[in-house]
Amino acid sequence: MENQSQAITSDAQIWWDDSGEVTISDLLLGAVAPTWQMNDRGERAFGFRQSAVWLRWPLARGASVDGERVLVAEYALLDEFDAFLVDEYGSLLDQQRTGRSIALSEHPIASRKLAMPLAIPSGASTLYVRVKSDSALKLRMSLMPTGEFAAKLESSALTGGILFGVLLAGCFIYCLMGIVLRAWALVAIGLYFVMGATWQGMLEGAFALAWPAHLIMPRELIPMLLFTMAGCVHAYLVLARREFGRRPTPIDAAIFAWVLVGAFGAWYMPYTLATKIGMYTNVGIWVSALGLSSLTREFPLETRVPIIASAVLFLVGAGLLTLDTEGVLYLGGMSTELYVVTAVPQMFLLTFGVALFAREQVLERREADVALAHQIDLAADARAETYAAERRRADDNRLVQESMSAIRDVANTDPLTGLANRAALTNHVRLLNRSGIESIALAVFDLDHFKRLNDSHGHAVGDDALVSVAKVLSNSCVRPLDFVSRYGGEEFVMLLPNTGLIDAENQVKAVLERIRSIHLMHGDVRVALSSSAGLAREVLDQADVPFEGLFARADEALYSAKRGGRDRVELSLKPTNRLSA
Repeated sequence: MENQSQAITSDAQIWWDDSGEVTISDLLLGAVAPTWQMNDRGERAFGFRQSAVWLRWPLARGASVDGERVLVAEYALLDEFDAFLVDEYGSLLDQQRTGRSIALSEHPIASRKLAMPLAIPSGASTLYVRVKSDSALKLRMSLMPTGEFAAKLESSALTGGILFGVLLAGCFIYCLMGIVLRAWALVAIGLYFVMGATWQGMLEGAFALAWPAHLIMPRELIPMLLFTMAGCVHAYLVLARREFGRRPTPIDAAIFAWVLVGAFGAWYMPYTLATKIGMYTNVGIWVSALGLSSLTREFPLETRVPIIASAVLFLVGAGLLTLDTEGVLYLGGMSTELYVVTAVPQMFLLTFGVALFAREQVLERREADVALAHQIDLAADARAETYAAERRRADDNRLVQESMSAIRDVANTDPLTGLANRAALTNHVRLLNRSGIESIALAVFDLDHFKRLNDSHGHAVGDDALVSVAKVLSNSCVRPLDFVSRYGGEEFVMLLPNTGLIDAENQVKAVLERIRSIHLMHGDVRVALSSSAGLAREVLDQADVPFEGLFARADEALYSAKRGGRDRVELSLKPTNRLSA
C-alpha cells in the first residue's frame, strides 16, 4: 500500500452546502447537521455551482496514510480549497488552504494541477475537504506519496510542453509567412493559436499556480479569449477573401460586432453565461463562417479539403469540451490530452491548406506581373508607333498652312512621354499669373541611376521607364490648375497651385511610392525604378509666380535628397529671393 494512491472521491461521503457559509467549526461542534451521501460513482462532475461542496473521507490506519502525502485534484480552477485533518475525538489537528487568491510563496507545490502536501499524523482519523468554485467543478481527488506525484507531474508537464510548444511554433510560422508573403490572413490564424494556448493554460490552472497573486489573470479573461479566438478565425476568412478581390459583406460586419460586444461584455456578464456564449460563438463561426464557406468555391478545391478537415477536428474537440463544461460528459484529466489530439492535427491541416492558398496567391501575382509587363510593352510599342506616325505626318504636312496649329501643339508636347515640355510649362506659368492664385508648390523629380539603367538594359527600357513615370505623374494631377511636364532628360516638374506644404509633401510621397511599384520588365528580369524629389512652396500675395527662384530651391532640395540616399523627398523651407528670381 505504500506506493499506491488512495482515491478519495470513490470512498468519501459528500454534502452540498447551498449557503456556502458553513465552516469546519460548525461541523465539528454540531452547529449544522449535514446530510452526508455516499459518493459511490467515484469521479463527479457538478457543472457550474456557486454552493460549497464538502467531502468526508475516513482515513485508514497504517502506513498507507501516515506520513507525507500529496492531496491532488484533477481540476485546478478552484476559488477555495480547504483540507482539514481531524482525530477520532473531533479535534482539529491541521488545516491547509490553497486557491487562486493565495500568493505564489504560499503555494506548497507549483503545479498545473491542484496539489497540496499533507503531513498526516498517526492520530488522524478523518479528512474533511471543502471546495467552492464559480467555474466548472469536477472532483477526482487522490492522496498519493510524493514520489508518485512527482512522476505524474513530469508526465503532465511533458504533455503541456508539447501542446504549448507546437502552438507557439505554429504562431511563429504563420506570422513569418504572413509578413513575407504579405498575406495578413495568416497572422490572424497565428494569433488564434496563441490565444487558444493561453485559454487552455488557464483552464488547466497553469497560470493560477505559476504567477504571484497580484499578477494572476482574472477569470473573466477566459470567455473574452473565446470571443477573441472566434474573431481571429473570422478575420482569417475575411482577409483571405480580400486576397481574391472580394469585399466584406454586412454579415461580416455583424459577426465582428457580435464578437466585440461579447469580448467586452464578458467582463460584465455572469462568468457562466459569458463562457457558454463564447464557446458557442466559437463553434458557430467555425461551422458557418469557415466550414460552410470552405464548401463553396471561394477557395480552390485543394485548399478547401484540409480546411474542412481542420474544422471537423475542431468541432469534435470543441463539442466534447462543451459537454464537459456543461457537466454532461466528464473528461477529467483527459481534457489536456483531448486538446492536444485535436489542436495539433488541426494546426497542421490548416498550415497545409494555408500553404496551398499562399502558393496559389504567388502564382496569381506572378501571372499578373507578367500580364502587366506585357501590357507595358504593348503600350510602349503603341506609343513608339504613334510617335513615328506623328513624325511622318508632320513631315508630310510641313508645307501645309492648315496644319500649323497641330505643329504648335506638337511643339508644346514631349514626343516620348506625351507630357508638356518646357515651352508649355512657360505658357502655363503665364496662365497661373493671370488666374490670381494665392500660393504655389513646385516639385522636381529625377529618376535614380537612370544612366546605369540605360547602360545595363538598353535605351529602349530607359524610354519605357520614362513613359511609365510620366503616366504616374500625369495621373497624380487631378485638379484643373495642377500641371506636370518633362523638363529634360529624366527630370520632371510638377506645379501644385493653392496647395499647402504638408499636402504637397504627401502627394509627392504618394508619387514616389507609385513609381516604386511600377512593374517594368526586361525579358524575364524585373527592373526596379525609384525617384528622388525636391519640393519648394511660395506664398504669392498677388505677385507673379517666381518660377526661376522657386525651381532653384526645389532643384537644390532635389540634390539634397540625392545626397541623402535617393528615393525620398526633401523640402526647401527658405523663402525665394524675388529680386534674383
